[in-house]
Parts: sequence; C-alpha cells; structure tokens
Amino acid sequence: MFGKYGEFDSWEEIARALKAQQAEGDMDAVKSIAEENGLDMEDVEAYLDGVETDMVMCKLAAYGKLAVEEKEHKVNGMLSDWVDIIRDAATSSDELAAGIRRKGKKLSEVLARCIDASLESKCIVDKSITGLCCAEIRQHTQNHPLTIGGTPKRKVLEIVREYYCPETMKPHKHLNGTAAGGRS
Repeated sequence: MFGKYGEFDSWEEIARALKAQQAEGDMDAVKSIAEENGLDMEDVEAYLDGVETDMVMCKLAAYGKLAVEEKEHKVNGMLSDWVDIIRDAATSSDELAAGIRRKGKKLSEVLARCIDASLESKCIVDKSITGLCCAEIRQHTQNHPLTIGGTPKRKVLEIVREYYCPETMKPHKHLNGTAAGGRS
C-alpha cells in the first residue's frame, strides 16, 4: 500500500517530501509520492505553487489515505457507506483529518470495529417481514431465522473518533465493564 515511500505520519511529512523532490527537480518522484498517498496531482501542484493551504491539503491527504486503503481492501457496499461517513466527518474536523493521516492508523481497523458494533446490535427479523422479501430471503428463512445488524451513523462516528482521535475522547465503560474502543 505505501511500498515505495512508506507510510507518512502527517500531512507535514508528505509536504516536506514533496518540496524536497520538487527542489531536486524530480517531478516523477513528486507524482509518485502523490499517487502512493492518494493525492490528486493538480492539488499537489497547487500546494507547491502556494495556492492551496496546509489545512486544505491535510484534509486531502486524509481523503487520499482513505481512498488508498479503500482500494487496497476492496471496500464496497455498507463498508463504502461507512467510509463516506468518515470522509464527511473529516471535512469538518481538522483534528480528525490529521488523525486519519497518522502512521499506523488503519481504515481496516475502523471498519472491523463497525462490523463488531453491527453484530452487537443484531436482531431477529419477524417472519411477517421476511415473507415480503425477495425469493432468496424467503427460501433462507423457511428453515432459519433472519438476523440483521447495522451500525448507525452516530455509532460509526463514535468509533471513528475513539480510534483516530483517542486523546480527545473520554473513555466510557461498556456494560461489561471494559473501556470502550478496545478490540478483543
């Protein structure tokens, strides 16, 4: 995923690398760093020309990292919806955008936590509802109850903030007495 230049810890690290390569006149390296980090080359050029600000680029670097990870993990369906929630939240939070960009922070970990939360909220769907579903569901529910789960937006946002910005989150206790956000 971050094979050639490694995973950067912040937008500032990316900016230093881009500026160093630009100073050496190595635009191929600038393009390669941009591509590896999911950045649009036009945005990088605007930044290097002084048109874009650090905060704009911080958000774009967060979006880029999410895009690279999304592609790497072949994210689709409900998981794509959760990534969209993360992107939207990063739009209004510089702190979250910076947290997403941090080295070692992985989209896969956030998605796993959202899946866990989805499982925790599962319920059995009444046959009066499954009887109205498509043939595949009706066939499945003849012999087995249908259980579904979901992770509402507010829970996704809680998970995202706890994972990417733990220093600003006050830990709360789950019913079982363990701190929130821990994976077992």
